[in-house]
Amino acid sequence: MTAPEGPAAAGARRPRVVVVAMKPQLRGRIRRNVQTLLDMGAEVLVVTVDGGKDFRQGLDDPRLHVRFEQPLSVLTGFNHALRLALGRGSARRPALPPPPDPTAPVPAQPALQLLARLPLGAARRARRDLIRGTRRVLLPWHRVSLWADFWRRSALTAVRAKPDLVVSSDVPGIVGAAIAARRLGVKHLHDCHELYLESTHLLPVEKRLLAPLEKRLMLGADTVTCVNQSIADEYRARYGVDSVVVRNCAPRPRGTARLDIRQLAGLPDDELVVLYQGGFAPGRGLDVVVRAAAGLPARTSLVLLGDGHHRAELERLVEELGVGHRLRFVAAVPPADLLPLTATATVGVVPYQPVSLNNRLALPNKVFEYTGAGVPLVVADAPELRRVVTEGACGEVYDPYDPDSLVSALARVLDPAGYDRTRAAAAAYGRDNCWEVEREKLVSALTGLSPLWPSAPEPSAPTQPAAAAGEPRRA
Repeated sequence: MTAPEGPAAAGARRPRVVVVAMKPQLRGRIRRNVQTLLDMGAEVLVVTVDGGKDFRQGLDDPRLHVRFEQPLSVLTGFNHALRLALGRGSARRPALPPPPDPTAPVPAQPALQLLARLPLGAARRARRDLIRGTRRVLLPWHRVSLWADFWRRSALTAVRAKPDLVVSSDVPGIVGAAIAARRLGVKHLHDCHELYLESTHLLPVEKRLLAPLEKRLMLGADTVTCVNQSIADEYRARYGVDSVVVRNCAPRPRGTARLDIRQLAGLPDDELVVLYQGGFAPGRGLDVVVRAAAGLPARTSLVLLGDGHHRAELERLVEELGVGHRLRFVAAVPPADLLPLTATATVGVVPYQPVSLNNRLALPNKVFEYTGAGVPLVVADAPELRRVVTEGACGEVYDPYDPDSLVSALARVLDPAGYDRTRAAAAAYGRDNCWEVEREKLVSALTGLSPLWPSAPEPSAPTQPAAAAGEPRRA
């Protein structure tokens, strides 16, 4: 295979790995998995969809290659065919649109806008009603058919790459990877980033369709890895699948931040910072966090670091409650800057609400990003989150639906009488539960799947800012 589309030639005798995923960016767990494969000497091809952003996020290893597919769903295919039928469309394949919200009203499409220009009359109204009705019928099949096209395309790409190992990420990646592994007679490692079919964004019909497929292919994989013990137990109970638990631990921070989080947020140097970092999405309890802002102790501010489509709704809530003076939004930063910046916060919050089984059993990256940076935690009451705080004595638990409970938990952590002790406990937990330790489970699983691996080197040191910003502030 020729670069940049795929792995190096077989003569190099590096292990060649295809990673099949539908991820918009190379962040978090998928980034650590890919980096581990590169550290082990592999040539890696990631097969994904084009999210329209910088997918690599600064990871520019010459042995990393990316192939962007553009799958087509029945819904986008219908719209494209309709435009062609009306003589107003192009024969070129349409660009991949963002998936529609199944719960939202059916929006007007380009085809309907074209029909609006046609002469008035019963024929036009009949065509309009037919098109709208067809779209309503096709809408529940949009995502599954989109995935089906991606499965077909990713399988073909993976087979052409002729890898020594195929790795899949969650349900969107497992089918194409399984097909390729079977056709090539190579090993297949499936990585479960979450309890995917219990995600809130899936429709009931999608879950019913995908569950038998997920069970069959997980049982057929040579190795399955999961993000925590609760999800591993759930998959064992559901499917009889035994998996290796590889948690979402963060790497040890190296270097210090170019800027203090207070500088990015426009806060005084002596302000105490309650930090949330990550995506802004429903079900993450961010509305409760915003409501708690009014009850924060003196000279304490809330900083929401990240992005997401839920931000506009949160900004409206901030304005409605009049808490803008206690809360700041800060745009997401590059992965290399994140952990040193996190270390300058006073306390980190993990507010996920148990709106689904997936959320209830979650153990997000940010838990280990906070503790890895030596920042105490305040976490929503859920099994895996409570386990970290209890075992590490590094924070407090609160009711994820009660702003007053969050304010009380924050006050306990910020109490000067015990804050230094809690922060030291968070740092100790972070040292013992970091990616440099956790990755050995993944390395062991990978080594057992292929005889071609050379001895694995130490994990690569992520590029970190070099300029010092001083010690993080404490309560």
